[in-house]
Amino acid sequence: TLRAKPKGIVVSDAPTAALSDSDYTRLTTFRIINDSVQAVRTACDSFIGEAVGSDKQAAMETAINGGLDKLVKAGWLTRKKFTVQRTPSSAVLGECTIEL
Repeated sequence: TLRAKPKGIVVSDAPTAALSDSDYTRLTTFRIINDSVQAVRTACDSFIGEAVGSDKQAAMETAINGGLDKLVKAGWLTRKKFTVQRTPSSAVLGECTIEL
């Protein structure tokens, strides 16, 4: 799906092999989701191996928020929403779940 423009040949569509009812039918969507996940991983990298208490969880949420804010400012995201979940059993293991 190429299109001739005054500046040259450009890609005008980037479908993926996903089924038509999938959220991943466009390559741009796939890239934005990947960039969002990478931003979260980068923000949380310094917390790996640390005990996850309330103070560390708040710091992690602040780091994630900052990473996702960069994507909003760049125009890749229009809004962001995430939650950091920690159950008593996952707190003992030093784990948490992040939903985007």
